[in-house]
Amino acid sequence: MYPVTDTNAPEFSQWAIVDVMGHSRYVGFVSETVIAGNGFIQVNIPAVRDKPAWTKIIGPKSIYEITPISEELAREMAAARNDQPIQAYELPQPKLNGFTDDDIPM
Repeated sequence: MYPVTDTNAPEFSQWAIVDVMGHSRYVGFVSETVIAGNGFIQVNIPAVRDKPAWTKIIGPKSIYEITPISEELAREMAAARNDQPIQAYELPQPKLNGFTDDDIPM
């Protein structure tokens, strides 16, 4: 293993358990990613049974533990967990002056 301060260390890229503040846990293939010039941890949770694969991107300051594990164990743990990605949610369209955009003829 490389010390944290080693700037020549290879990018982290392996199966792992990521424990996050707020008692959240994500299990999947973990790698580093950069968004808007800032480093994040990307967890690709595998598809299991009827659940599709999904991705969680986490700020490193909220992580308190990463435990590398085998792919086999990661897939077993992902199958046993009930994690779900955030689902799309839309509020009803507000009415302006009693009308919605659908009420205005084009």
